[in-house]
Parts: sequence; structure tokens; C-alpha cells
Amino acid sequence: DWVEKLPVAQYCYNSTPSESTGITPFYANYGFTPEAFRPPREGPNSEKARLQAELMIDLHEEMRTQLEFIRDRMRKYADQDRIAG
Repeated sequence: DWVEKLPVAQYCYNSTPSESTGITPFYANYGFTPEAFRPPREGPNSEKARLQAELMIDLHEEMRTQLEFIRDRMRKYADQDRIAG
């Protein structure tokens, strides 16, 4: 039974925004959130693809910055309760 539900569960997980980044895992990897019932586009468009690639680079840089900030903030609060050895 779970095998049939796995794709739906995966879609739900990948389309749910992360608390630490505020964006979905799918958006982080591909730069857009998929629509469940949309027909595929026809024909490639090189200019649009180039712009999409630039957006992805910017997105990954922003995510890296946000994750570093969250990691540092978590470390700061975790280290407050630690006793030096």
C-alpha cells in the first residue's frame, strides 16, 4: 500500500517550505515549484533557459548564505549550554 502512496508523499515533502530556508526542496534544486496537473511546455527557449540558470545560481548562493546564518545561530545557542572541557 505504501508503495502506491510514496510518489504523493515525496511530492508533498518536496513542495513543503523548509523552516530554515523558507523555500521548498524542489524550488531549491530546480528554481520553481511544480504544478501537479499542468501539461508540459513545448519547445526549448535558450534565452529563457539562460535566465533560469542565472536565477538558479543566485538562488543557491542565497540559500547557502541563509543556511550559514541559521547554522551559526544554532551553534551560538547550543554553545551557551555547553561546559568548556
